[in-house]
Amino acid sequence: MQGADKPLLLTLHNGEQKPMIDHVIAAASDVSEIIVSANRSLMDYALRGRVVTDTELNVAAEGPLMGVLAGLRAARTPWLLTCPGDSPYLDMNWHHVLVAQALSTNTQSLAFTVHDGERLQPLHTLVRAQAHDNLLAYLAAGKRSAIGWLNALNTVPVHFQPTAAFTSVNREEDLRQVPR
Repeated sequence: MQGADKPLLLTLHNGEQKPMIDHVIAAASDVSEIIVSANRSLMDYALRGRVVTDTELNVAAEGPLMGVLAGLRAARTPWLLTCPGDSPYLDMNWHHVLVAQALSTNTQSLAFTVHDGERLQPLHTLVRAQAHDNLLAYLAAGKRSAIGWLNALNTVPVHFQPTAAFTSVNREEDLRQVPR
């Protein structure tokens, strides 16, 4: 994507062309607070929610789990819903299935993650804020795999269709090919 800040790129979904992050936020419009993990374009993201950076964490790591760690650290509720900013094709209220599973399960699981029928979607997760220390230790041990961390938490996979809703935009061609 030639160094572009992907979540701010315009994408067409449901007849509306707007930045990917705005599609993501609209799909979960009933959450109590929007926290955006970002390390650049901070002013643009601040227009959408509270911005946290992973540069202030003092952890020698990088990648999406650093954003999750920053979100867990900043969470003001017992749960944090994570979603990558480059997944603009989500169905409205996609996260309700995760919340319903968390409320109806008698387990003390720390995380509930979308399984789209083909694979686990590790960054579409409802995670307890108390998982912060677990993730910090995981990263401090040099581990970086989101799926590895979720497996260590005994994450509950929550089945969700359709698979295309969780498509990430990683190339310019993806911006022009709306999934079905």
